[in-house]
Amino acid sequence: MNKERPRWGHGELFSKSRIILLWLESRRSSLPRPQKATALAVDNCAYGRDVVPLSPAVREANRRNQVVPRACPWGSTEKSSMGKEYDIVAKLYDPLLYFFMKPVRKAVLNELLTYKDKAILDICCGTGNQVKLLAKNRFTNLHCLDLSASMLEIAKKSDYPIHIYNEDATKTNFDNESFDIAIISFALHEKDRITQENFIKETHRLLKNDGLLLVVDFAFDELTTIFSKIGIIFVERLAGGEHYAYFKNYIQNNGLSSLIKEDKFKLTKKNRKLFTGITVSLYRKV
Repeated sequence: MNKERPRWGHGELFSKSRIILLWLESRRSSLPRPQKATALAVDNCAYGRDVVPLSPAVREANRRNQVVPRACPWGSTEKSSMGKEYDIVAKLYDPLLYFFMKPVRKAVLNELLTYKDKAILDICCGTGNQVKLLAKNRFTNLHCLDLSASMLEIAKKSDYPIHIYNEDATKTNFDNESFDIAIISFALHEKDRITQENFIKETHRLLKNDGLLLVVDFAFDELTTIFSKIGIIFVERLAGGEHYAYFKNYIQNNGLSSLIKEDKFKLTKKNRKLFTGITVSLYRKV
């Protein structure tokens, strides 16, 4: 007789996984945490080699609202502890995640094989391994963007003809309907809700009519195995307190199902990967 698999609620899972992670938390080095600052008021703030300038639209909003730019909240424009941490993450990103990400990147490739001549934008591309894999398989019109200059330095280490942009995914400089396909891979769950919504709104603007949106992210529901849930929580907890808090909010808000609205995108296909803990979802712009 088959026994029914025990099911844990999200709250219980978070609690049990926290016990597993206590030993690691006690060994993490203490880095100075930056003060939070109003984005409108910060300009030319360097953390590591990543300099984030304000767009002309934001500068104009500052002028109208009489917002006075203040000093960088990370202290100075010299490389800070946070900047050094970002550099380390960029260097370790590929070695640590290569085998984890390999089947996921292959799944994305397989979904797009019939669109090799289409204009494709990988949003929050990190070190660019997804578009590099597409280029290796003779995709001809590839673009990618990320806000991290450290990640993009690694992405540029390639002979493939890929267009690389250092931009904010919530307010890019591209024209309306510039791309046939957009890829968002593991970028939504780590953002706050407002940023997630702006992210999707901007992606909708960038896609052509009937354009495709391919989203890869965590699934955390009744179909996800216990093994996968614990593994996901472990990885997300390692990413840090703020990142983990955003992840928890993403899961509690039912992930993609509450974020991507049916009046903007129609779900056409969804696959599960890695012990059902990851979804590869394909949407068509409405």
